Amino acid sequence: MKKSQASVDKEKAKAEDRKSSDKNAKTSAKILVVTGVIAGFVILATVAALILYLRNSSDPVETTDASLSSTTTTSPTELTAVTVADQDGGRKRNMDPEQLKALDAKAPYILDKKNLTLDIAKSEKMGLDALDGVLSYIDDYDSNPVVTYTGDVNDKAVGSYPITVKITDWAGNAVSLDLTVKVWDSTGYTPPTTESTKEVEPNYYHFDKFVSDYGPRGTMVGIDVSKWQGDIDFNKVKAAGCEFVIMRCGVYYEKEFKLDPTFEKNYANAKAAGLKVGIYYASTDATPEEVKENANKLIDALNGDKLDFPLTFDWENFGHIQRYKMSLNELCNLYDVFEEACNERGYETMLYASKYYLTEIWKPADSVTVWLAQYSKKVTYTGSYYMWQVSDCGKIDGISGPVDMDILMP
Repeated sequence: MKKSQASVDKEKAKAEDRKSSDKNAKTSAKILVVTGVIAGFVILATVAALILYLRNSSDPVETTDASLSSTTTTSPTELTAVTVADQDGGRKRNMDPEQLKALDAKAPYILDKKNLTLDIAKSEKMGLDALDGVLSYIDDYDSNPVVTYTGDVNDKAVGSYPITVKITDWAGNAVSLDLTVKVWDSTGYTPPTTESTKEVEPNYYHFDKFVSDYGPRGTMVGIDVSKWQGDIDFNKVKAAGCEFVIMRCGVYYEKEFKLDPTFEKNYANAKAAGLKVGIYYASTDATPEEVKENANKLIDALNGDKLDFPLTFDWENFGHIQRYKMSLNELCNLYDVFEEACNERGYETMLYASKYYLTEIWKPADSVTVWLAQYSKKVTYTGSYYMWQVSDCGKIDGISGPVDMDILMP
């Protein structure tokens, strides 16, 4: 049966509605797919950012120094008083107070526990100043630890009073020490001393015996001298079998630099006698600026001469080291600055110290050349060393008193 025009038109309208509906449905589906893809990217990006954030928060701390050609990346747990080598062969030390305070996990070191008695007169007031006279201490990173004490001392009555001294660093780490305070009658009071006023002849270690005992262990035998050896006949020294001499060139004490009064004479005469020569510097520097300035003064005194041995840094005034207001990290940095200043002018350097201070204080990096002082038949220091000071009571022709004796090691 033939459809009416109205029916045809109605079916066409329905078809158009279905097409429109299908088109809208396809469009909606496409929108949903695109939206899903975008949402997926957003989620992935968020997760990646979160992972990156967490990784960065635990990553090593990156420190830079304009004086270095590279950036040194060091884990905070690895920042200690020991320097680390950078790719240029130098050493970089962390000097950031906030980082160091956060890392400071050790109590201050008490360097001399032999003197456990503080003697004062009745007229002398008991206090921290008096304690400073018998204490010697230093902290890894805190340059000025706090000292307190507990215990009652009647400084107006003769007697002995036990006290406990406590030394606390900026991170709260503390060490304690028991002391006895002795109050003496102020009438005719003189502080007790264990030093003898009677001169005792040293138990000399003669150079020929030294050579036979230790010479075969090294490559050369020698001595080190200063003004305390007085006038030296280096021709006799050389004839006795000595091959080299390390002499004191400069001294920095109480903020004043001076050349050793015998340096120029000793230097000229030792070279004229055919001895190999080196110099050392007795330092009490407390700042990088001081040590750099004084290193240049030493080198100026050489007038361009080259040495047979590295230029030696000798910091020995540990008796009351807290008075210098520096930490172990700052003390060790002084040698690094000294080395850098000397290297800039063409001189190598060497660190002089006893076994105790090398082990407990300096803890030198492998790149540091060491002159070890250990007065014993054999070395028990476990680090590497270039020269060994065997005795401080040697006897050799050409010098009237005692002299230090050394071996240059293979």
